[in-house]
Amino acid sequence: MTSTDDRVLNAAMGGDRRAREDLFRRQLPVIYSAVARLVPAERVDDVVQETATRAIEHLDELRDTSRLRSWLLTIALHEARRDRAARSVAPDWRLPEPGPDIDPQDVAVARVTMSGQRRELAAATAWLDPDDRELLTLWWLETLGEMDRPAVASTLEQEAAYVAVRLQRLRERLMKARVLVRVLAGTDSCPELAAESSGWDGEPSALWRKRFLRHVSSCGRCGAAGGALIPPERLLPAFPLLVPAPAFAAVSSAAAGAPAKAAGTQVKTVVRAVRRLQSLGGNTAAAVVATVAVAAASIGVYAVRAHRPDPAPAAAVEPAAPGSPAGRAPSAAPASSAPAPARASVTPIVYAGPLEITKGGTYRGNWASTNPDVAAVTIHTSEPVIIEQCHVRGPGTLIGAWSTDRATQISMNVTVRNCTGEGLDPGLTGRARGFFFKAVWPHRVVITNNEFRHTRGIHITGDRKPGSMDELLISRNRAFDTDGRVTRGRCDPQHNPDPRTTKQGSCAGFFSATLGIIEPRHFEISWNEIVNQPGQSDYSDIISVTGVAGTPARPALITDNYLRGAYAKDPTLSNNGSMITCGDSSPGNTAEHASRYLTCRGNHCVSFSNICIAIAEGHHNLITGNRMISTGRLPDGRVINSHYTGFYIRNLYHETFFTANAATGNTTAVTYISPTGKPVPLAPVLTDCAPNACHDNTTQTPTTTTENNEHQRWQQQAHTTGITTGPTS
Repeated sequence: MTSTDDRVLNAAMGGDRRAREDLFRRQLPVIYSAVARLVPAERVDDVVQETATRAIEHLDELRDTSRLRSWLLTIALHEARRDRAARSVAPDWRLPEPGPDIDPQDVAVARVTMSGQRRELAAATAWLDPDDRELLTLWWLETLGEMDRPAVASTLEQEAAYVAVRLQRLRERLMKARVLVRVLAGTDSCPELAAESSGWDGEPSALWRKRFLRHVSSCGRCGAAGGALIPPERLLPAFPLLVPAPAFAAVSSAAAGAPAKAAGTQVKTVVRAVRRLQSLGGNTAAAVVATVAVAAASIGVYAVRAHRPDPAPAAAVEPAAPGSPAGRAPSAAPASSAPAPARASVTPIVYAGPLEITKGGTYRGNWASTNPDVAAVTIHTSEPVIIEQCHVRGPGTLIGAWSTDRATQISMNVTVRNCTGEGLDPGLTGRARGFFFKAVWPHRVVITNNEFRHTRGIHITGDRKPGSMDELLISRNRAFDTDGRVTRGRCDPQHNPDPRTTKQGSCAGFFSATLGIIEPRHFEISWNEIVNQPGQSDYSDIISVTGVAGTPARPALITDNYLRGAYAKDPTLSNNGSMITCGDSSPGNTAEHASRYLTCRGNHCVSFSNICIAIAEGHHNLITGNRMISTGRLPDGRVINSHYTGFYIRNLYHETFFTANAATGNTTAVTYISPTGKPVPLAPVLTDCAPNACHDNTTQTPTTTTENNEHQRWQQQAHTTGITTGPTS
């Protein structure tokens, strides 16, 4: 609270009537809006006034003035519970119908934000239990910026850690309720659901929620209705703080000595100001936000909550002047005080030439190379480097980290985030595109929320010494068309890093290749979205984990990735490697450098040749909870050449230390197409699984529909977990 707020509160606690009126007028919008989400519309005014009465009676019990809002909300929750206990009518999140003193157009402004999934979210709240609706109300106020998490915990009189757990469970229940709303509103009715709902009176209840959700979880048709749900925290801010009903506005205005009619006029003025705000763009809108907020606060109501305008796109970085650090921007560069002009259209990306980084810092900009032997960005320092909000392109490696000095090499610390990369055809015989990112012997690499296409992916080589690499995190990236193809001829080992020529003459391509990383503190490849198209890609393995070792306490994790398409250059002629190698090496590998303590969990593999996940080497590696679906046909119906299996555990290199490798709880739906055109199911190959270590794996029959629905399934899991892939800024 500000010093002014403190003075008002102290005066109110001392019995000053005007201070009390001022105090509650300031808090009224939040209290009113919270109560409106918890009790039926006709009860809101009474509950809010009862809240105010009890707060005034007990104002002297407030010990911490900074907790005023959460203290008032705690009282409001208790009053709402008391009111609900005396009545059976449930509240909802729909906007009120326009009354005689509210312009219907004003309500229409707010209704605009209720389209689509916001409307579904509003309907889904009716299926929540009262405790969850209370928590949802406070979470909503948190997303609006009216409360922070400690205030939410204080209002609920619970520990913050427990509130975090409750919020996670609420998100899950709310997502299920939204699916239920879609299913019940669907025009393509399910016969089994119709039979299940016989006798339902149309009113949401805990009993019917349980019955319906049990059906949805077991029904392929109804379960598919949950695809592409936007996370609730993105939808909640669109629900406005509500205008107090005219009767309550009249009471509040009368208490302040203002006529009720004048208060109604002020409400309309604020709403129309916000409507005007929404029609403006750029920094003009930003300048109006404060004015509207002050006007709303001055009368104690909010008609619509204005959103903060999205920031204008960052200007492209021009080539730096000679002698200056090209494209470099400090991580905390001061914002310009002069507003930037609003843009009417998207400005084309302007690329500077290649960037060489010799000092640590944060770098933002756009860099390109036209030479396949020169990276768009090269890092030559052991000082921490962050590359963010960038665009890189070129025919060779896009971002490379290396040094001729070993001490520098083994200490490199690089973060790449919120960047886009594009690999270009070098147009040279035997030459393939380069990697999005390549590093040798780094100490720490974090690559998150990027998007890249037509590259050979991410390639990181460790120095095979325990603990020499501290952290590797590759997460929440989007990659399209892993591409090791060459323009003419076959992959030339003399002119391509890590060539490993494929059967059809391409160079090795990956989403990520990690080699020789032994016992890092943190190793994780997670929540990446990888999509390859036939005829646009060629690969060796998609996620290649070779000679990587975790520990029993800190296993190396390859989790929750979505991979669609593992195709050779011509997938009708031959196949290549695996979608995920969960332990691989080469003949003659030693136990010291064996793949070990790898966990490949919760990944989704769709439409592949050869194998989804393989353990071919090492010990104590685990394949668990993955889904692998492939019909044996390309999206256009052509037959994919040579499927082997969904997953396998095989001692491919005849190692004496190949032991304790396991597979549990996986789902495979994989077939190959026989010469007669019939699909033939393929079971997992578990020749060398540890005794009693491969169990609870299920086999199903794949269809084109299940292939296509798998992306929606993964997206829903990502949304439920709060994951966003690709650049976020």
